[in-house]
Amino acid sequence: MSSDACSSLSIHSAIQQQGINPDADLLLGSSRATWEDFCEVVVAWNARFAAIPFLAEADAGNNLLTLAAFLGNAAQESADFVACAEYINPCQGVCSGGNAEDYRDALWGKCYQVPVPTTDNFDKTGSLPADACGTSGQVTCVDWDGRPHSGDSCWYGKGALQLTWNCNYAKANTLLREIGLEIDICADPDSICNDGQTFWAGSLAYWMMSVSPYYLQDHRIDTAMNCIKSGCSAPFPGTWTGSGAAVRRANYEGYLSKLTGGTAPDPASPTPSPSPTPSPGPAGSAIGAIGKRFIKIGVAAIAAFATILLAAVAWWLWQRARLRRRGGDKSSTLESDDAVAVPSGEGVGAGAGMTFSGKV
Repeated sequence: MSSDACSSLSIHSAIQQQGINPDADLLLGSSRATWEDFCEVVVAWNARFAAIPFLAEADAGNNLLTLAAFLGNAAQESADFVACAEYINPCQGVCSGGNAEDYRDALWGKCYQVPVPTTDNFDKTGSLPADACGTSGQVTCVDWDGRPHSGDSCWYGKGALQLTWNCNYAKANTLLREIGLEIDICADPDSICNDGQTFWAGSLAYWMMSVSPYYLQDHRIDTAMNCIKSGCSAPFPGTWTGSGAAVRRANYEGYLSKLTGGTAPDPASPTPSPSPTPSPGPAGSAIGAIGKRFIKIGVAAIAAFATILLAAVAWWLWQRARLRRRGGDKSSTLESDDAVAVPSGEGVGAGAGMTFSGKV
């Protein structure tokens, strides 16, 4: 793949307009990976997973926000794109504080939401055992300081966004094969650090699996940070203050300033999903089920009231006829304040036993 990969990305025009040298200004002169490596991995991803591309939203400002969020977190996790493997203990200076054994299989449990590739997308319906890669017992690796490890001690952070845990290696491995990378990070976890493309690829796979679905709902750096460091199932509602938050946020704001010339775009509102169209009733009605229920209740109430009224009128007529038979019209004895009890069991229905007040 040629350098045309970079010019094909939507962010290319903004980079040109701002006079940015991506390798120097965005990757800070990294010897670990190049901007062209990054572009080639993104283009390969978008070609294979066209339904969920990276940096390819219709709104150009959103793509700049996403690039700044991705690079801002990656810069913090990789010590400004210098380190590929996590600075695990023993370590002095800039260190993660973690140990190789912190990420062993037994601490994870069964691996859920494993991606299953489809024609132009993937769903997360698969699952794997705790030893997700299936080869932990035979795996060997070498840490940042050249110390050898083996078995379930090889799943510490690696790559731009520091992929960790056997389960996440297994998930990413499934997607890396799909975009044409000839590596197996289950059998050889150090292969993430083989070259510039592998350095980016595992991190992009993680972002698209575990960050993008929630980040794209609000395009906020707080959501990106929370998903990367803590895991998430929804956008983060407030200000995230976890590990490295201040540095990540400063990185993000610095990248936005470079990419936009100082004026950060507001996130475009997500396009709402269309509301489901109600199924028409037998007569083509578009009234919902709840509306139909209320109409039925109203009709029943009117029918009940009419039944009560008819029963009351019938009772009054019967009383009047009875009085006349006894020797005269005594209907005047039913004064306006009298109450006529409607007897039950005479077709009154739901109103049986009710009292009708007033002159009929």
